[in-house]
Amino acid sequence: MALYTAPFGKRIVALALDGAAVAALVAGLVYGANAFAWQWNTRVLDPFWEEPVVLNTAVEKVGEPSTVKQDGIERTTAFSRETRVYADGAVRIFHVIEGSARMPDGTMTSGRAETLAGESRDAYWRRRLTYGAIGLVAFLYYGLFEASPRQATPGKLLLGLRVTDMKGRRLPPLHAWLRQGAKVITLLMSGLGYLPALFTVKAQTIHDIVARTLVVTGQSDKVLADRLPSS
Repeated sequence: MALYTAPFGKRIVALALDGAAVAALVAGLVYGANAFAWQWNTRVLDPFWEEPVVLNTAVEKVGEPSTVKQDGIERTTAFSRETRVYADGAVRIFHVIEGSARMPDGTMTSGRAETLAGESRDAYWRRRLTYGAIGLVAFLYYGLFEASPRQATPGKLLLGLRVTDMKGRRLPPLHAWLRQGAKVITLLMSGLGYLPALFTVKAQTIHDIVARTLVVTGQSDKVLADRLPSS
């Protein structure tokens, strides 16, 4: 049976399925870690799917509002600093800009923008620990499954896809982990690193090119793409 490079659409569907599985694992880790830590009346990870509850907000004006009138439009801008105390014990400080405009016909429009200026030490480290946990779960999920005899994550397996080297062979463990490290490049490109799979001869993403791997269908040890002229 010939071994073909995987269609781009199947790869994206598999990515979505595996993303859902990773999210479920992370959710379980967050709930489990916090449930364990509650016996010490503390929280160790931030549930990324929840909007934190604000218990109290202190607003401090920064300077006086400025008003500028031009072409019949009156624009007002005000600056302030807000300190918010959250139900989980976090304290965060935001710089806030509020603006409004009065049009010549009397109608008003307004807007607001805020940026995080600082936060309490426990909130700072809890957020970064959460990001680290998400990265670790994803790294282990993809690495362990793709280095296994199945050569595929559950999402890829459901769609009949496997990860191989350039000759269609199973990846050695070190090679499989190298592929996971190369995915950082794709992540830094906001996912655009998957687009080369649409037009490269071997349908490789950026991390496939870096790690010299393929995502394929079929069971033989020879990749059809290897016999095609390189571009």
